[in-house]
Amino acid sequence: REEIQIKVDKVLKEFNLEKYRKRSPLNLSGGESKKIAIASIICRDPEILVFDEPTLGQDAKEIRFFVKLIHNELKKGKTIIIVTHSIEFTIEHSPRTVLMSKGRIIADGPTKNILTNEFLVENSSLIMPQIYQLRIELQKIGIDVPKEVVKEQEMINFLNNYLENKTTTIPEGRL
Repeated sequence: REEIQIKVDKVLKEFNLEKYRKRSPLNLSGGESKKIAIASIICRDPEILVFDEPTLGQDAKEIRFFVKLIHNELKKGKTIIIVTHSIEFTIEHSPRTVLMSKGRIIADGPTKNILTNEFLVENSSLIMPQIYQLRIELQKIGIDVPKEVVKEQEMINFLNNYLENKTTTIPEGRL
């Protein structure tokens, strides 16, 4: 019993949830309820963690907290499965993606390969990642962005490098 209480106290502190200890679950917001649900799972210390749309309804601060949490759990050797429709989140934080459509697996492999494949994304009813859409627009004005550039920071680095090394300017009205 004491061991359980110690674990609960530790997770409540880690998740900044001490103030909710005596509050009724019926009086919590959706985001607070989601955070408490995740904390209760972490208390049990499972080997496999499954999250269904964990970033839905979360603000940027909560999403950063969740990202830190999953990276910490991965460092502990845990298996993490995230069910999400957020392509941008997946590209940034998942090395492997299993893409499904109508209850069937249509692709399984490195996230970069799957979520930048226009055919796969269209056949799964997802929207192409914004970075991919930006790549298409840049190609229209003659800037060839390598296919490997799929993350936000990779695009920023590519564009900074491109602009530093480019001596000509983009024609007015083309950008």
